[in-house]
Amino acid sequence: MRLAITDGTDLAIDEAGRWYVSWSNGTAYLDEPKDSFRVWFLLERPLPEVRPLLNELAKSAGSIDRFPAWKVVAAAFESGSRPWTDLAVTWLPFLDDAELGMLKSSLATIRDSKWASQKSRQMARKFAR
Repeated sequence: MRLAITDGTDLAIDEAGRWYVSWSNGTAYLDEPKDSFRVWFLLERPLPEVRPLLNELAKSAGSIDRFPAWKVVAAAFESGSRPWTDLAVTWLPFLDDAELGMLKSSLATIRDSKWASQKSRQMARKFAR
C-alpha cells in the first residue's frame, strides 16, 4: 500500500520495514535524516493529523516500525531553512523520548543558532533537556 503525499509522489514502506518515496522516474529511501527533505511538506500538517495515516500505512504493510518523524524534523533543522525549522518545531511536543534523543545534537544547533527564529530557539531549548 502507498500513501499519495503529493500529485505523483507516494510514500510507502517495503517488506523489510524501510520507508521510501517514489515518483514517476525514481525511488528514494528515507534511511538517513538528510533523505527526508523529500517529505518536508508533511510538516505543513500537525503530526497528530499525519501520524495516524502513517501508522495505518505501516500496519497495512505488516510492519511494526513507525514512520521516523524525527528524521523529517532533523532534516528541516539541518537545512538551515527558517520556515521549515519553524514548522518542524511544532512536531516536537508529539515526539517520544527516544525520538527526541535522536534529535539532541540538532536541537542544540537550533538552540544556539543565529538564523532560527526566537520561537524555534526557545522550543529547541525546551526539548533539548
